[in-house]
Amino acid sequence: QRPVTAVIPQGKAQVYEVKTATRSIQGTAHHPVLALRRKRTEGSSRWYYTLEWAKLGALHPGDILLVVKKLPEGDRPLKLPLLHATGRASIPQYSSEDFMRLLGYLLGDGFVRTARGRYWGVWFSEPQGSPHRAKYERLLQRLFGLSHIHRQPGKFAAISAPVAELCARLGFHKHALEKRVPPWVFTVPRSQQLAFLEGYCDADGHRRPPKHKLRRPGWMTFESPNKLLISDIRALCIYAGLKVGNLVSRTRTVRVPSTHQLVTRTFWTFEANASAKTSVYGAGVIRGTIGQGLHHEYIGFE
Repeated sequence: QRPVTAVIPQGKAQVYEVKTATRSIQGTAHHPVLALRRKRTEGSSRWYYTLEWAKLGALHPGDILLVVKKLPEGDRPLKLPLLHATGRASIPQYSSEDFMRLLGYLLGDGFVRTARGRYWGVWFSEPQGSPHRAKYERLLQRLFGLSHIHRQPGKFAAISAPVAELCARLGFHKHALEKRVPPWVFTVPRSQQLAFLEGYCDADGHRRPPKHKLRRPGWMTFESPNKLLISDIRALCIYAGLKVGNLVSRTRTVRVPSTHQLVTRTFWTFEANASAKTSVYGAGVIRGTIGQGLHHEYIGFE
């Protein structure tokens, strides 16, 4: 990482968007991208491939671009903050996989409640009998050593000021359309990032069943009307080494949670999986020509 030392105005220019199978980027015609080029030495019948920087405006359909498959993982869990609120709750000292799974679930279907300016509790909006409610009730109780979980037909809660303050100080106190993935989530070990994504998927996504010769097992689909949040989730998937698709949108009429009100909103969605073409092909569209030389843990080609 290096600080920005100067900014040179370039004036106004047309902005273009380039899309691959699972990625997209916007930039001006002079923006550089790393591309794979097929070349042949004059007088030789053999082709070879080389990486070179190409201007975005000079790209053509069928060109092969470098894409990031994952990024180096954080080396240590997060040390949790000291709290001012008091109450009967056992607060862990460091983040763990179960803790991150609960936070991912909170980001998707929960909120922090305050009363008269004081932290009161953490609520989760999942109806009784739904697939994941019992699992997260047990997880919430075990993580914080709670003697009681407050239960209602449409939601459940930890009525605990320390738990509420902890979640708020970690960045999980915003309203639904203002929520973001806190930056510190990108720094914890990969196993904790994956647990966070699994928790969010349980709340605001679903797992698609495999289909023989059509869909590999393990697909997770994420959807939200909050485009910034779903973009954060997609970026975290890339950080954690999952293979992702591009963001797509659709318009739906849905019921506002805990009310009978119907609203029409644009929802943003993408899919993620632990394995995809970029993990096995180096540059898979020219499979068999390059061999193993371009297989890399952190980069792929599309």
